[in-house]
Amino acid sequence: MKHRYKNRCECSNCCKLLAVGTGDFEIKCPRCKTVNRFGSLTTQNAAEHPNPKGNNGCSNLFQTA
Repeated sequence: MKHRYKNRCECSNCCKLLAVGTGDFEIKCPRCKTVNRFGSLTTQNAAEHPNPKGNNGCSNLFQTA
């Protein structure tokens, strides 16, 4: 059975696993009390930043007329 990859969110101070999943959130580590902020890109956000290359992966600098 295949498992879908999910983001593992670990504390930046003590490396304790705090959450597994996707989204934008802030969580306080119960071990060291450090506040950690996590965020993940989605396909909706990726569409706002189009690839500077053309559809074929080639730069638009050398287009033929």
